[in-house]
Amino acid sequence: MRPQKISDRELIDKLFAVFRAKGYSGARINELAALTGLKKASLYYRFPGGKEDIVKAVLVDMSAWSEKNIVGVLESPNLDADTRLEVTLSNINKLYGRGKKSCLFESLSLDDGLQLLGHEIKQSLRTWIRAFTTYGQSIGLNRIAAEKKANEVVTLIQGSLVVSRIMEDNSSWAEAMKRIEKLYNY
Repeated sequence: MRPQKISDRELIDKLFAVFRAKGYSGARINELAALTGLKKASLYYRFPGGKEDIVKAVLVDMSAWSEKNIVGVLESPNLDADTRLEVTLSNINKLYGRGKKSCLFESLSLDDGLQLLGHEIKQSLRTWIRAFTTYGQSIGLNRIAAEKKANEVVTLIQGSLVVSRIMEDNSSWAEAMKRIEKLYNY
C-alpha cells in the first residue's frame, strides 16, 4: 500500500476551509481535489459517496471539535465557572479568527446545502445551545433563563460574524464576545 500524500487531519482541515468559504454548492470536486493535492480518483477513494461524504466528514469533525472545545469545556468539573467561559470563548475566537472567518454552518446553509445538511447543521447549533444552557444552569440560572441566554449567545456569535465580515471590521465580533461575558457575569 502506498503512503498517503496527505494526512487525514490535513485533508479535513483543507476541506473544511473550502466548504467554509464556498458552501456546499460552491465547492466543486475538482477544486477540492486540487486544494488537497489529491487526484479526483484519490478523493473518491477516501470518500466513495463524493461531495456528500466529504462534507459529512467535515461536519463530523466539526462536531467532535465542538464536543471537545465547547461542550467539554463548559461542562468540565475540573474548572471553575469563569475559567470554563473564558476558555470556551477563547476556543470560539480561534475557530472564527476573531470574527474574520465565516461560519461553516452558515456557509453550508446556503443554496441546496440546508436542504441536504439541515439536520446536521441544526444538531450542531443545538449542541452549542445545549452546552451554554447547561453552563447557565451550573452557575445558578433556572432552565428557562439559561436556555434564553444560550440562544442569545449563539445569535450573538452568528450575527456578529456576518456583520464583521460584511463590514470588514471585527469590532462587532469583539463587542459580541464582551456581551457574552456580561451575560454570565451578572
